[in-house]
This record gives sequence, C-alpha cells and structure tokens, in this order.
Amino acid sequence: MTSCSQTRIAFVLASSGFMWGCTSDKSLVVRPSPPSVIITKPADMFETYPYRDVAFEAEVSTRDGSEVTEVEARWVGNDAILRDWESVNSDGVTNFSHAFTETGEVAVTVTVRDARSDTAMQSITVIVKDTGDLNAPTIVVDSPADGAAFAPESVITFRATVSDVEDSPELLEVTMKSDRDGVLPVSSTPDSDGVWVQNVEDLSPGVHLITLSVYDTHEMVGTAALNLNIDGEPTTPVVSISPNPAPSGEPLVVNIDEPSIDPEGADVTYSYQWYVDEVLVPGAVTPGIEAGRTMRAEYWRVEVTPSDGEIEGTPGVACVTIENSAPRVDGVTLTPSSPRTGDDILATASGWFDQDGDSPLYRYNWTHNGELDPDETTDTFPLEKTVRGDELRVTVVPRDAFDDGEPVTSSLVVVENTPPAGGGVIITPEAPEPTDDLLCTVDVIPSDDDGDPISYTYTWYVDGVEDPGLTGPVVDSLETSNLETWTCEVTPFDGFEEGASFSDTVNVSDGTAPPPPDINPPAAHRNKDAVDLTGYCEAGCILDFYCRDTTGAEWTVSDTCTSEGTFGTTIEPLVRGESTTCFGTCTDEAGNISGDSS
Repeated sequence: MTSCSQTRIAFVLASSGFMWGCTSDKSLVVRPSPPSVIITKPADMFETYPYRDVAFEAEVSTRDGSEVTEVEARWVGNDAILRDWESVNSDGVTNFSHAFTETGEVAVTVTVRDARSDTAMQSITVIVKDTGDLNAPTIVVDSPADGAAFAPESVITFRATVSDVEDSPELLEVTMKSDRDGVLPVSSTPDSDGVWVQNVEDLSPGVHLITLSVYDTHEMVGTAALNLNIDGEPTTPVVSISPNPAPSGEPLVVNIDEPSIDPEGADVTYSYQWYVDEVLVPGAVTPGIEAGRTMRAEYWRVEVTPSDGEIEGTPGVACVTIENSAPRVDGVTLTPSSPRTGDDILATASGWFDQDGDSPLYRYNWTHNGELDPDETTDTFPLEKTVRGDELRVTVVPRDAFDDGEPVTSSLVVVENTPPAGGGVIITPEAPEPTDDLLCTVDVIPSDDDGDPISYTYTWYVDGVEDPGLTGPVVDSLETSNLETWTCEVTPFDGFEEGASFSDTVNVSDGTAPPPPDINPPAAHRNKDAVDLTGYCEAGCILDFYCRDTTGAEWTVSDTCTSEGTFGTTIEPLVRGESTTCFGTCTDEAGNISGDSS
C-alpha cells in the first residue's frame, strides 16, 4: 500500500495553471494532442495513366483547440516531394493535382505538423498503368446520312455520339476535315452523354469526304467518315390543281404549269404530298387524288418537290377549297306496284348518295292522269284521290341545303279494281239437330271501294270436305247426320273479281230422346216359361227390357229396333205361378234414352 507520505505526485493542469496534489520530487505533465489527417481523394489503389492529372485531397483537424490554419501539410510520392509544406486552408483541407510520368505503384503520403512540430500522417497507393492498356475512343455519326445532298447555302448540322473507356465524354476532343476544303472549324465539345453537335456552312460545291476524329487525353484517336454532296437545288415549279372550282367527290389532278430547272442541267423529277385542312394525308403521294375522297369545305393543298437525283428544291404549292356536290339517287319505285282504289300509293327513292354526308331530302312531283298535281308534295298519294283506271307516276328530286340533284321518275302505275272486303255469315239454327235444315245467311255486307254491286257464291263443307252438289244457301235435313261438322263459305264478287271468303261453322248434334217403345199387350195369364213381346220403336235404337218377378229375381233383355221401327223380343225365363213385370227403353245413336214403356 502506497501512502501519500511515501510518494509525492504532482498533476499539472495546463488549461487552468493550477497544481493539485501533495508535494513530491517527481511530476507527470499532460501535453496537447497532435493534429489528425485523413486522405479523402483519391481512394487507395487508385488507377491512372502517365500525364493524367490526379486530384489529391486530405482533411485535417486539431484536437487541442488550436487554429487549423496553423497546421502545415506536405505530400510525398515514394521519395519525391509532390507538394512541399504549405498551410492548410480554413476549411481544414489540403489539396492539389499531380500528373505522374512513370508507370508503377506510388506510395503517396501526406504529413501534417502543428506549431509545436507535432505531426501525423496517412498514406495510400496510386497505380500508374502503362498506356498500352488504353482503349481508343469511338465516334458514331448520327446525322447527316452518308451520301446526303445539300444546297451550297445550306447550314449542315452534324450530330455524333462519342465514348471512351477511360475518359469521360466531356474530356474528348472532336475535329473535322474535308477532302475538298481541308480542316473545318469546330467550336463545340461533347456533353456528359457523349452527344456532340456542330453546324457547318459554306462548303464548296461537289462531293466531300468528311472525316471526324475524336481524341482522348492520351492522344488516342477514333474516326468516322461520310460523303456529302453539295449541289445546287432545282428551282421551285409553278403548279395548280384541276378542277378549280372542285366539287366534292371529284378527282383532283396536279398541273405543272412552269417546270423546275436544275442549275447543273440535270433532269428534274417530282414528288408529291397532299394535305387536307393542313393535316398530312398518309399515302397521298401521287399527282392526283382519286374520285370520292374529297368533302365539301375541305381545304386541299399539294406540295410538289423537285429533285435532281441528289438534292431536293423548294416545293411548289397549290391549293383548292372543295365545294358542295349535289346528291343523287338511283331510282324511285311506287308501292304497291299494282295499286287498288283502296290503297295509298307510296314513293320510295333508292340509292341515295351524297358525297358530303348530308341527310336525305326529296321533293316529290306527282302526275295524275297526265296532269301535275301541285297539292301533293309528299312521298304518298292519297287513296281518296284515286278511282279504278287512274294513271299515276312520280318524279323525285334529291336535294341538300345547297343544290338539287338530277330528278328520277318512276314507272307508270294504273289503279286497279278493289275487290269486296270484309263481310260475315251465320248458319241457323246455331245448334242444329239431324232433322233441321241449315240456312246460310250473309249478316255483314262486304264493303267495296269502287261501289260495285256484290253477288255471292256458296260452298258447303262436311267435316272439312267440300260437297260440290250444294251451292245454295240452304241444306236440307236429309243431307245431314248426327255429329257432322258443317261449314258454309261465302265468296263475294263485285263483277270484276272475287273478294276474300268468309264462313261460319256448326255441329249437327242429336239432343232429343226417342219416344218410349210401344209394346203390344200380351195375354195376362200364361202357362209358359217365355213370352214374345212385339211393338213399335224408333228405327235403329237399342232396346233394353228390364224384368222382375214376384220371387225377387231381376234380369235384362236387349234387342235392336228394326229400320221399319218394329221389334219382336222374347222374355225368358218365366216361373210358373209367379207374376213377372217388364218395361223397356230405347237408346238412339246419340245416346239419348227414351222414357220407360208402358
């Protein structure tokens, strides 16, 4: 254990000037820290090439509160001083640029020292590579195209794209040379994207081989070349458009009123481009516009560009404003084509066409029996004005808001007879028995637009089959049978033609029961086991005799009435000593049952 009495230690506080502690013969002094330095440019192992400037930079700071401008810095590359001692700037930065002349690795060290000569340092390695590893820059001409031609007074804009593996585009230099005019002045440099643009003018006439060269910072070069033809342009032709004025839909044709002349005497050809309402018409590159393409109020312009095969001249221009075209129709028909006195006659125009897209409008002129009827101007001639034998035709004039088209006339139609129409018939009685006569009566008289008197023909059908022997309004009951369906069809006739037939139908049905059988009285007392009954009945009906004796036995005997209306029926078996009572009924073909016999 060391005590204060054994060792005396003194602490020197430089910042306050005070001393604490016990008295001693020994002391420990705390001194200020030296400055610090960090190289920020370039990075360690940075690669470069001889004669290329390299930017060096370091950041310096103090840790004892002294001013950084009191610190000095020196840069050394291997054993050579690159930058001798100089003060650090107020931002704490020391920097400079240096280009190495020899290849290999260079240890670059920055050393800083403060006013008390305290120092700090940091080192990096820079690799200076052989230029044999460099790549030449490249240049690609974007415009003008190889072989393009220009007038002598033209300003030609050259556009190229340059690039280099080692250098940024802004460090590259572009030069130009013509095989006819020599070196051409260049005033522009590539931008950061490698795009280089230069305007050139006043090239001499003729074909030029233009060579563009691009140099990097190591004097390595890339080239590109193209041919340009400086040629005098042909004169502007004088042109016009026919027809003028030009109705819509008509073809347009370009006329060369004054041809173009080439200053070198070359043959001149022309190219064409049409515009409508100042909008380019795709594909319209011929001396004409085909029929059906133009519309009213359109403004058509054509540019006719002369060319001597190398260069184009200023286009000649002609224009025309399209005027209205009258509409047209192919024809007009009347319906019905064979009108009757009861028909309105309708005119229908067909094949409407208006180049300008106008909606159909018509004017109608009706001729009635050779005379124009000024009161009828619509598409319909009313039935109230026609009678049988009249002649009608119509002329239709197609029109729009500007013009009338060519009129078209229909064929002549003759108003024909109108047959009787409507009518009704009824058969009486409405529910006939087989014993009833049938009467067919016209109860609704047909109409006739011509006012002609009407006669009738009658046709009778039995169960849907015509009976040709019945042609009058009456059918005798002898012709009908139970459960038959009878139809009377009446056809009206006005003296010219028959109208539509009308009909009525009834069903013949036997709904009356036959009379009870009339039995001739037999002898009251018999000593036999059977008895014969005779009498009268409705012809053809079914006879049923219901019998019962005093023993309580019951039975039925059936028979059929003869066609003469008589019967003879045996009743058996009878029991001797017993009384038997019988009565009979008659059932006809319709199923009607008579009352009981006496």
